[in-house]
Amino acid sequence: MKRMVQHKAVAAKDWEKHKARIRRWQFRLSMLAIVLALANGLLGIVIRSSSDGGPRPDRPTEPRHAPSSETAAAVTIVKAVLEEFHISSDRVRQREHVYFVSIPEEMRFIDFHFRLNEKLRDIDGQISRTIDNRKNNRYELTITVDDEQAAKFVFLRKAGLPATVGKLAIIVDDFGYGYNDVVNQFICFPVPLTLAILPGLKESRRIAQEAQLAGREILLHMPMEPLNEKFHDDGHYILASHDPGTIRLRIRQAFSLLPEASGLNNHQGSRVVIDRDIMTTVMEEIKRQNKIFIDSYTNPRSVALSVARSLNVPSAANQVFIDAKDDETFIENQLARLAHLAHKQGKVVGIAHVRKKTLEVFQRTLPELRVRGIELVYISEIL
Repeated sequence: MKRMVQHKAVAAKDWEKHKARIRRWQFRLSMLAIVLALANGLLGIVIRSSSDGGPRPDRPTEPRHAPSSETAAAVTIVKAVLEEFHISSDRVRQREHVYFVSIPEEMRFIDFHFRLNEKLRDIDGQISRTIDNRKNNRYELTITVDDEQAAKFVFLRKAGLPATVGKLAIIVDDFGYGYNDVVNQFICFPVPLTLAILPGLKESRRIAQEAQLAGREILLHMPMEPLNEKFHDDGHYILASHDPGTIRLRIRQAFSLLPEASGLNNHQGSRVVIDRDIMTTVMEEIKRQNKIFIDSYTNPRSVALSVARSLNVPSAANQVFIDAKDDETFIENQLARLAHLAHKQGKVVGIAHVRKKTLEVFQRTLPELRVRGIELVYISEIL
């Protein structure tokens, strides 16, 4: 009986040892399966890497590029806005997926940034990321279209690039008839405007004095006989029937009324500006007075400018009547035209009038022209 008990105890002990060996083998087999699975995964990565030249991470490190058509649309808009700031497309250089642009050091980049974001909405785009690296004089913009990266631009500030691409002189005609808030705001306008004042009117002297105190340049807005327009000779007009002595006398009298004037431009005058003899007399007197002359260009057949230049009178001619229509859209378009001419020619002259709509357009548009490289100057500065 005792032996039987001992035998059962030995059997139980052997069975426990056997189960322990089974558990060890199960653990070893499990570890082997894990190792084989890892090895198989690594082998798959190696195979994929050899087929495409590199690993394929589960998530890309950079945003994927939008379709080429959307990239092209974004780049086109950027270039168009650069043109608005008078920066030509030849300053844009592409390296792989990045576009580098040289900009003037003085350029107000915040204005460009705002305008670009505004225009990108046309293609459901936006500036998704901005890096302002002022230490290295560069700005980086990432543009997305439909939430996908379309292009990256790097703007490099260059000290040698001119911020000013053209000069614009604006003459505002017809001061003198009255004095009101519109007149006062033109006199106090925050950018240079040359004021042309008619002689002998009720408010001519007051306006001339206030304009001089405000540091404005003044022109004598000399009345001259027109071809078809109505006019009333108040003793200041230069008429086609006048002899040289009368012409000289009237110019002298007008300058005596407005001694602050640096020169003369014609009010109306489409009849007399095509008469070379009359214009010769006018220019001789202007030269004697040591003044400048601006042809308002009321007649495309005017000989006034050519006569002035032949007598070495400092002179220029109006190129655009800014408010020929008393319409804000028309005025805005004319200013855009002047800015384009200033960019192409370097300097340009435009004429406007003392009108409320003209003032309102000037208030919101002229400061914008300044930040886009068009310098507003007095008329004498471009002669």
